[in-house]
Amino acid sequence: MKRVLTITGILLIILICSVLGIQHISKTNLQMNQYLENTISYLSSENYTQALEEIESAKKLWEKSGSFINTYVNHETVDVIEENLVRLSANIHNRQATPSLVLIEAIQFELNHIYECELPTLKNIF
Repeated sequence: MKRVLTITGILLIILICSVLGIQHISKTNLQMNQYLENTISYLSSENYTQALEEIESAKKLWEKSGSFINTYVNHETVDVIEENLVRLSANIHNRQATPSLVLIEAIQFELNHIYECELPTLKNIF
């Protein structure tokens, strides 16, 4: 009987951690995409100062959330997002709108990829 309770407890802990992880990724994904959409708007109106401020906010959020996400997500994906955020800051600082928009698309793709890979679907389980 103790084994059944122990196994049930372990499975419950795994389930709770999985749900909390998915919620954390979802929340971070939404916030990051909001910063990136705001950046696109600022780049479209050539307001590079505001665009840079949005990206700096996104970088701070990612540094805070990324360390937790890094514990259970592929490190390469997290590194790609970090590298692209640095490149994006440099492009905006140099007032290069087109390469910045390409990097924003790449970051959004990676963020969505992380979220989709963590969802409990048959494709992800098998």
